[in-house]
Amino acid sequence: MWEWLLHFMPGWCPALPGVLQLPHSCFKLEDVSLKTYYGSLCSWFYDIDKPFAPKKELDFYLSYAREGMSVLEPMCGSGRFLVEFVKRGFNIDGFDISSEMINRCKTKIEGIGNGAEIVCCDFSTYHTEKLYDCIYIAAYSFSLFTEDIEIRLILTKLRDLIKPGGKILLGVLTDLDFRNNDMEDGVWKDDNPRIVKEDDVEIILRSTTCYDRFKSATISRMTYELYEKGVFIKHEDEDFCIKRYRNGEFEKLITETGLVIENTCIDFEKSEHHVEDTGAMVYVLT
Repeated sequence: MWEWLLHFMPGWCPALPGVLQLPHSCFKLEDVSLKTYYGSLCSWFYDIDKPFAPKKELDFYLSYAREGMSVLEPMCGSGRFLVEFVKRGFNIDGFDISSEMINRCKTKIEGIGNGAEIVCCDFSTYHTEKLYDCIYIAAYSFSLFTEDIEIRLILTKLRDLIKPGGKILLGVLTDLDFRNNDMEDGVWKDDNPRIVKEDDVEIILRSTTCYDRFKSATISRMTYELYEKGVFIKHEDEDFCIKRYRNGEFEKLITETGLVIENTCIDFEKSEHHVEDTGAMVYVLT
C-alpha cells in the first residue's frame, strides 16, 4: 500500500545539517494512511491474554517519569501500561488507532482518570498543543510500522511532541531470527493455535506467517474465532505486519530525523548493548 508514496517521493530536504525533514511540497504525515489493527475479537483476545503490564517493562518506563511530568503513550491499546501511570497520579494522555482498544482503556481508568485525554486516532490525526516530558511506546509496538517513509514521519512527529530535554522511550524487534535463513523467504508457515478463555467464552487465534526478506518484515494472516459454551459464534480476520530491523537500520532513521540516541539496551532491565546478536533493542531518545 506504500509503493506509490515511495515511487513519487522526490526526496528528503534537509533543514539542518544532517537532519532530514519533509519540505512543504513533499508528503506530510497526513498523507500516510496507517493500517487498522485490533477489531473487537482481537481486542478481547488481547485483554484476556495480556491483562497486566509486565513489571520489568513498566518499571523501565516509570524510571524516566517524575512527579509533575507530562507523559504521552501513543499506541496505548487497552491501557494496561497507561492505567498504571494513572494510578500513580501522573498527568498522562494516550491515543490508539483502534476504537475497540480505546473503549477498553477508557473503561479501565473510569473514575481514576485524573484528566487523562484518551483519543482514538493515529499519528497523522493526533493534534495537541501540549509538549511532553516523557513519551513511551510500549511492547515493541513501534515495529508495527514497516516502511521507511512512515517510520521517518512518525519519529519526526515524536520529536515535535517532546519538550527540550524530554525522553522518548521505545523498543523495536530485530531480524536476528531470520539472518540464517531460519524462515524461508515468502513461504507461509502455520503457527500453533492460541486459546484464551473467560467464563463461558473461548477465543481461538489461528495464524500463518511468512517473512519478506526484501522489506525485512514478517506478515501474519490471523483469524480469531469466538465460541460461547462450545458453540461457534463468529470470526474476525486481520493481517499483521512486523518490521524486523537489520543492524544499524533503525539508528540511521533516528539520526535522519534529528533525534539523538541517549542510550540503547537489549532489554527493559537496561542491560547494555555489547553485541549485535539480540532479538530486540530498547532506545532512549532525546
